[in-house]
Amino acid sequence: MRASTRKPATVHSETLGGRLDAARADLSEARSRISALLAEETAHLGSDEAYLSWTRKKRVAEQDARHADELVASLEVEVEAARRAEERSAFTARFAAAAAQNEKVVELYRTVLPRAWEMIADVLRQAALAQIETDAVLRAMPADFEPDQWIGDPDRTVRCRPAISEATISEEVVDLWVDRETGGVFADQETPPRSRTAHKRPFRRIAYQPFRPASDAAPFFRDLIFPRLGNTGGHLFDGRELRSARDVLAELAKPMVLEEITLRPLTKIEPI
Repeated sequence: MRASTRKPATVHSETLGGRLDAARADLSEARSRISALLAEETAHLGSDEAYLSWTRKKRVAEQDARHADELVASLEVEVEAARRAEERSAFTARFAAAAAQNEKVVELYRTVLPRAWEMIADVLRQAALAQIETDAVLRAMPADFEPDQWIGDPDRTVRCRPAISEATISEEVVDLWVDRETGGVFADQETPPRSRTAHKRPFRRIAYQPFRPASDAAPFFRDLIFPRLGNTGGHLFDGRELRSARDVLAELAKPMVLEEITLRPLTKIEPI
């Protein structure tokens, strides 16, 4: 037989719900009996024995209704308490899961981010060295030197948006209403113009991709801000104020030392 996967609290809540439904059914049945007896009251006034029997039945029905009402009230309190307990249990589990996820992220911060920074710093260092050497090569290039390849520009190659040439998408010939004397095209082409000088002439309608010029981007290091890996805040690298590849090398050469926070002691006076 397959084991149940429902939690005990849920099973308990379902059991209470079943008992509450049964108690409400008993209460409804007892009240129906009382209503029926009250409707029959005038029919039993002529006989003492019948009246006594009616009275006993009414007393029993009222007692059953009272007990059922008390049980319903008690079970409603228990059902509400069980519902709140289930909600609290579910929230407790959710809270614990969130706390565990945060602990996992803390570990990622402490282990993955340093490795990520080492990779980024290596790319920045190589890019700066390449830029410095490229500038030196271009300055030293003889006037009669004709390179057989492009020396390259990493930022332009990777980060800049290339130009898009104008290109025709579709083309068709259409007849449009124009003024014979001025050559102007009438705005309303759906209704024939009333002008005597109006006539139709063919036009070429062309859908095309417009030209878009190339777009340059700032050097990669100027868009890079990397947080300090510690509890002191600030940035480990901030390229917004850097201007050259040599500035990048100088920034990367700074030791990655955590700043010590020192607080000046204060004095306060408390009554004894």
